[in-house]
Amino acid sequence: MTLIEGSDIVHLGELALELQDYPISYQASDSCAVRAQEHHFLFVRARIILLIAISAIAPFASNQTFGLRTPATASLAIFFIVLLAVTAIADRRKFNMIWFSCRFIAESVKKETWNFIMKVQPYDRNLGDSVAEGVFLDRTKKILASQPTVADKLAPHLKEGDQVTRFMKEVRKRSFEDRRQFYVQNRLHDQRTWYADRTKSNQSQESKWQIIIWMLQIAAFAVVIIGIIQNLFVNSIGILTTAVAATTSWISARSYLELSRSYGLVTQELMSLEAQLGQASSEEELEQIVIDVENTISREHTTWSTRRLS
Repeated sequence: MTLIEGSDIVHLGELALELQDYPISYQASDSCAVRAQEHHFLFVRARIILLIAISAIAPFASNQTFGLRTPATASLAIFFIVLLAVTAIADRRKFNMIWFSCRFIAESVKKETWNFIMKVQPYDRNLGDSVAEGVFLDRTKKILASQPTVADKLAPHLKEGDQVTRFMKEVRKRSFEDRRQFYVQNRLHDQRTWYADRTKSNQSQESKWQIIIWMLQIAAFAVVIIGIIQNLFVNSIGILTTAVAATTSWISARSYLELSRSYGLVTQELMSLEAQLGQASSEEELEQIVIDVENTISREHTTWSTRRLS
């Protein structure tokens, strides 16, 4: 199972479909989605930190103790201005919407890429390569057109690169067994591992942040009890309750619990499909399993997008 590059013979089974082997539209949209996601959560974190800082400073702005009222009031004003600026920028730039739209494009093009390579409808083995390439170009064009709001974000990255790469064409020409093994190694098992790792990671993050919430609530309760016993007004209650609310908001924004459950279900389905693919002995069986795999992955992305937009 080989690809020939000049005088070198490269075994296809030893290769993976790397980023540069995907269509340029996938490369551009994937990069755009990653950047937008990073910016989105950067602004979420910034707002949470600013709110906690404001809650920590606020008690001193109304208290003459140690002469901190004036500097505390000035600090509050500055933090509120920064908070307003951060909120305005986030609302204006809409990083979350850019993230969702670019991820939709990336995953849709990725699905089409694997269907093309594996000769799955509408790129079945009865189509000539040039006809299949034409269908691929038409379908990916429609995918890009379906998300016009990010066209300006993608355009600078689409100046160079192919929609149908040489690697894609070469893999498509391989035999049934070559393509079956390549799909198992570079798509099905890769995705199964990815979803399994993300399931574990989200479970771990959910548990960690829930422990933090409990610790903050216990600390707030302890401060209240101490205040009652000592007949003191304790300023730290406000910051602790704000921290609890902020932590809860962070967990909600990251959707750790929902993702761990949905990713776990996808992992189970892909595990079953990988076992079936190992038994596939005909093009028809291979095609149906590929369709099932791609639909499983596509369904999860659709659910993810719907959950994020709701």
